[in-house]
Amino acid sequence: MTDKGRLLAWARDQWTRGLPAFEGARISGTLPLEVSLVNELLDAALADMAEARDTPSPDATTEGQAQVGRDLPRLARMVRRLRVQADAGVITVEFEVGSAE
Repeated sequence: MTDKGRLLAWARDQWTRGLPAFEGARISGTLPLEVSLVNELLDAALADMAEARDTPSPDATTEGQAQVGRDLPRLARMVRRLRVQADAGVITVEFEVGSAE
């Protein structure tokens, strides 16, 4: 399934159709992150948002970039639980995401 982009095509098809292969699935985990990494991620996210804001139209962006903005509300609806804790230079993100049941 991974040859010649078939996995990516399958994943895009699943996303477009509302993730039917994952219906009812739940993923949870804990990510301990160094503060410096969180800062890098925030910097990158802010730069991406500024770039998207400065782009005249979705037609001027690549398909993937144009798709991200439209997919954020769908992704946000999949978040079941999110907790962030900061201790001694480490930020811990606990999460659970899942598709509709």
